[in-house]
Amino acid sequence: MQLVDRKPTNLNTAMPSHSNLQIFQLGTKERNESSAIWVIQNVSTGTEMNDAILMTPFTSVKEWRAYQAKVTEIKSGISDARNLMNAGIITDKAYKSRMSCYWYPKTKQFMNEWGTEMVPFDVRWTVNDVEDTILEMKQTQWPSHVLYREKSDMK
Repeated sequence: MQLVDRKPTNLNTAMPSHSNLQIFQLGTKERNESSAIWVIQNVSTGTEMNDAILMTPFTSVKEWRAYQAKVTEIKSGISDARNLMNAGIITDKAYKSRMSCYWYPKTKQFMNEWGTEMVPFDVRWTVNDVEDTILEMKQTQWPSHVLYREKSDMK
């Protein structure tokens, strides 16, 4: 993860080892245009690990820390529940209860606070999985990925 004080204009120069990856942005157009700092990190788009770069905009380091604390809490909730179930410590029923009664409401609160545009991709996939397989409800429709650079734009 890299923290930069402005939106990079040339990521090939800023991050030469990542010059062959697609780059996505989280956030609304307004947030992206007015942000003071950007966090740049490797992510998975679902096909393979670390196959893309994600740029996330923030108004300040304080805002980034608050966001990061919430995201870490949400992601820890996912991995903790899965690890407990996989280890046989909790049952499938207890896992489903934990995800639907604790994790999902906490994640929805995050979505209300930060907006759906700021939800990391892996959290989006888990939200949809919980909605589909546990809550048996219509899946959240996510905003389109904001693509900063296509693979075809890279040299």
